[in-house]
Amino acid sequence: MYRSILWLAALGWLVAIAAGGYLLGQHDSELRYNPVPALGFAGSDLVYVLRRVAAEANVVLALDEVRPSGTAEDLRMRWVDVDLGSSTIDEALTDLRNAVGGFDYDFRHGLLYVRSTLPLKSDTGIDRKELPGGTFDGDLKGLGRWIQQTRPATFMNVHLQRGHPAGPNVRMHVPPHSSVLDVLLLYSRESGVGWRMRRAGQQYPGSGGRTAVVSTEVYPWYPLTEPHHTAPLRTDRSTLQNIARLSLTTGTPICVIDMSPFYGAAGTLDFPVTPYPGSRSATESLDTLATLRAPGTPPPFLWEEREGVLVVRSEAVDRLPLLAEILGEQLSGGVFRGSLPELGRWLTGQLRQTSGRRVAGGEIVPDAPTATLVIGGGTTVGEVLESFARATQRGWYLAIVDRGRPESPPPTPWRGAYLSDLNEWGEKATPY
Repeated sequence: MYRSILWLAALGWLVAIAAGGYLLGQHDSELRYNPVPALGFAGSDLVYVLRRVAAEANVVLALDEVRPSGTAEDLRMRWVDVDLGSSTIDEALTDLRNAVGGFDYDFRHGLLYVRSTLPLKSDTGIDRKELPGGTFDGDLKGLGRWIQQTRPATFMNVHLQRGHPAGPNVRMHVPPHSSVLDVLLLYSRESGVGWRMRRAGQQYPGSGGRTAVVSTEVYPWYPLTEPHHTAPLRTDRSTLQNIARLSLTTGTPICVIDMSPFYGAAGTLDFPVTPYPGSRSATESLDTLATLRAPGTPPPFLWEEREGVLVVRSEAVDRLPLLAEILGEQLSGGVFRGSLPELGRWLTGQLRQTSGRRVAGGEIVPDAPTATLVIGGGTTVGEVLESFARATQRGWYLAIVDRGRPESPPPTPWRGAYLSDLNEWGEKATPY
């Protein structure tokens, strides 16, 4: 099954490549006119939005970010709540940059090259045109080794992610006096595979008077041709995926509340691998899943029924003060009409008036279930979310995330939660 999924993902990637501008003989000046349909984002990170815009325009994306410190993120920290009208890719990126900031872009070698504007302390070795040139034959991971062998004091890792391409083998000529960045872009032009690079934000001295390249990671990726609100594809089934599958097969709306340990859409329940409980009732199956744990450890989650909705709370989430602060927040009230992502946007608008917390609803997609809710003053966020599940008979997944202190330097971290349709966690077929 997993091989079939990856084969379909690879086929979709090849179709996207065949439609891409660089294979149609487009010049860089022509790529900027590739059309992009209307897209709406009700709380997404900037990396996701850039990938969606590039994919809809059939343009390969090369993303160049700065690693602020340690494992800290750059463009993923930037909050995007914007509706982009039908336009060209150049117009869409200009509107996005004006609304969010944090990046510049250019069209090079038949690609979309996006670079973070997070300041570098100095020029880094990635941009120095010091490579002697030559011929390369291999995939992207092999190219990383070739760069390190050709350019002393270069320490760059190419990470292959589950469900994403290693990149096909290509044979290409590297002109003399190329930079590491030039060679990576040249590979993407020849292979049709984009990448995300996270580079160190400071200069390091190397041997022979060269500037060293250290703490730099490159991740090849497929184009994000479909909206996604979930975490990357995995071969096994996590506790969360089994709960989602249970909701799908029984038609029972299940609302899952979890903690996100890595500041993304996936929480702790997406990590333990558990077997599917089989064809039982929703309540019996939840009881079974809750017992699947290591000896001497607490249950992975607790659950209760609330007026026709099953509410699951992970063991980890109850340790977060932010949980009670968000779900217990009282709203001023009003009338809401829309889908789950639009509910996230509506809740964020209400929360910003008080605590400033946010609910990331993700990309707004057509044909999503909608509801009309009349919300009285003093109703809590948790009550509104449960009311939406009852009205639509669809469960949701809420991953609480605390990205840092409000006084942190730009891009300012946000505190709140990722909100997604639970069904998507049981239907995942392609990687994000």
